Amino acid sequence: MKDTRPGAALLFALFAAAAALSALAFADNVSVVARWWAAFAAAGGDAAAMPQRVAGFLPWLDRLAVDHSCVSTFIPTLGFALAARGAWRVLRRRHADPAYFPFFRSFDQLVVALGLIGTLWGIILIGWYDLESVSMRDLMLCLHTALFSTLVAVVWVYLVDHPVVRPLLRGLLRDAGLDGAARERAALDELLASLREGARGLRDAWDGERDSLAALSAAVGGVRDEAARFAESCARASEAFASLESRLAAAGDALDARQRAYEEAAEARARKADEALAARLAEHAKALDERARAADEALAARLDAHQRALDERLADVRAAHAEFLALSREVAAHLADLRAAHAEEAAAARQAAAEAETLRGRLADETAAGNEIRAAAAQLRGDLAAERDRLAEQRGRAERAEATLGRIQSAFSAS
Repeated sequence: MKDTRPGAALLFALFAAAAALSALAFADNVSVVARWWAAFAAAGGDAAAMPQRVAGFLPWLDRLAVDHSCVSTFIPTLGFALAARGAWRVLRRRHADPAYFPFFRSFDQLVVALGLIGTLWGIILIGWYDLESVSMRDLMLCLHTALFSTLVAVVWVYLVDHPVVRPLLRGLLRDAGLDGAARERAALDELLASLREGARGLRDAWDGERDSLAALSAAVGGVRDEAARFAESCARASEAFASLESRLAAAGDALDARQRAYEEAAEARARKADEALAARLAEHAKALDERARAADEALAARLDAHQRALDERLADVRAAHAEFLALSREVAAHLADLRAAHAEEAAAARQAAAEAETLRGRLADETAAGNEIRAAAAQLRGDLAAERDRLAEQRGRAERAEATLGRIQSAFSAS
């Protein structure tokens, strides 16, 4: 295991400095975009009223603020910050998964997606301008937004991330023994050590059994000697002692047979234990080989899939670029059509204004005539009201005369 602390410290310093510079460029880019939108809103979308140059709070970084989606400065900021974090993890000796180190699983997809989002935002920006005042400089600003975001995303993935950053940090991680392989090797060493301890214990047990068998054989030899001496001392005994001697000889033979059977069984057990240990070691080695082969195949498959995905994304980016060029041509043609239509609409508007002026004069004449008609109608209503009052008064007089005539007739009829 190598001492990787100097290399990790150097890479951490380099990546941290690059991340800090990228963060300043990103902040300046954001300030440029915010001030540009403020000026754009104040101009009401009129490109002719826009200032020629919008500066950020760090003017010496304004050359990097050409992307109004801020993607071209955000991607290096995020990438270098994660790379500095990975170097710091190696410097602090923290284990990590080497599959995506020092980034995360979907980092490449995120970078490519940000590039495509910047492209779409550049196309969308064109629609915010007043088409009567838009110029080629304004269209180039939108084109810079569309292309620089995609360019930075592709350069980061294919020229910075995979060829430079990941190999450097993964090499440090591997040399420091923090990539997970050291833990697998340690687990394998512990397993082999336990197997060796088990074999050593089995060997010690076998040695103990063999010593016990030697002691038993010595004891049997002593018994046989004692029996021989007893047989010699009892040779002059009766025939009953002869049968006893034959029994003792049979017992000695049986004991010898049992000793041999025990020794054979012990040897068979030891042989089976050795075969089982060898089989377990072979199976473990085979399993380790299969795991290594499966890991190599999985890694190759993942690399192939990743390469295919990157190729597909590059094809999508190229297709999007072709679509953008076609859309730009369509937009230019549409702008020409809109200008022609605007000229026709302006002529029609002037004609409509003349007609409206004529109608306005007629309306004034008709309004004066209506006022005269209203005055005559008001006078007629006044005359009708006076005539109505006069008729009411005459009707009252007639009613009073009829009442008086009725009273006179009543008086005459009574006399």
